[in-house]
Amino acid sequence: MGDACLQLRRPDEALGHYQELLAQRERLLKMDPNSFSAEFEVAFAQARLGDAWTARKEWSEAMAAYEAAAAHFERLALRIPDHLTIRENLYFAYRNLGDVSLARSDVDEAGRRFGATVDEAERLVSGAPTLHRYGDYLGIALERLGT
Repeated sequence: MGDACLQLRRPDEALGHYQELLAQRERLLKMDPNSFSAEFEVAFAQARLGDAWTARKEWSEAMAAYEAAAAHFERLALRIPDHLTIRENLYFAYRNLGDVSLARSDVDEAGRRFGATVDEAERLVSGAPTLHRYGDYLGIALERLGT
């Protein structure tokens, strides 16, 4: 429902759905703190929450949500370094952090975040050179780094 609300430009409703989703996912992770899938779901819910905050132009909250998502994805990447889905989600978390940093007029922070985005895109391309979307991600990351 949160995704539908964002599509319909109803970020307040989306935010409520994503907060509920995050609470559910955090309860599952608390029951099994070593669960890879539960941590992935918490990270994904945090990223969606960041999207809702971004749609509301509430930059501090968006940064906090994307930071939390990135931290979870980073922990997962340490467990399985070559997991492309985790790396792809980490790429988007870093890219979103860069975008929000720009929205906050923090050019230095945006540059740091976009640099991390380039690093993740390069890992993706290296891990699956025939997946063209990863090359596209790298191009987008390099473009953002140059902004």
